[in-house]
Amino acid sequence: MTNSPICQLLSDIDKFLESGEFARALDSLRPVDISDFDQVSKGHYYLQRAQCSFASANYEETDIDLAVDALKSTSENDLFGRAKFLKAQFKIARGSLSEAREILTESYAAYLRSGNLAGCATVLNRLAFVSFHTGDIPAAIDSLHKCINIYESLGARSKGLVVRNNLAILQYVSGNICAALFVLNIIKREYSTLSNEYKFLYKLSHG
Repeated sequence: MTNSPICQLLSDIDKFLESGEFARALDSLRPVDISDFDQVSKGHYYLQRAQCSFASANYEETDIDLAVDALKSTSENDLFGRAKFLKAQFKIARGSLSEAREILTESYAAYLRSGNLAGCATVLNRLAFVSFHTGDIPAAIDSLHKCINIYESLGARSKGLVVRNNLAILQYVSGNICAALFVLNIIKREYSTLSNEYKFLYKLSHG
């Protein structure tokens, strides 16, 4: 993105999206003329429109397809990973889990190329969901283990604990009661060592 005002505009809209202000983001996107946008900026723009659509339960895929198409031949691996992840979310919403699994794998690879480990962890957590709902519980457990390892390497302990909850459930569902109890004991031990701030974050994310 070589045009600084365009870059700033898209960055500001991303902040709205990150804070859940989807209506405000959409209002900012509506008057935008993309005729002077480069390929990356166009991909970013369509990605943001798609995020607004998804948030409003509109699962029409035109914008996300335009975003993926614009970004796939660029070096913006982080944006491409984000676009592919959202594309998978659309597929999941439509019940196309096999397609979603393949797309999530592509998202993971893009995030890995960009060095975005947090993005990789997010994808792995979603891959576990898809694997579970397609009957591949061992793959789901493996994805969650990898996700936990990444969060631990990043020092994101509260997020790691949330994923451990999912892991304990999968271990229990798979009939491995001992493994489930082992994970639950780790959760109990780790939670007791968290600061009050991180305990709050854990409770907030865990619901």
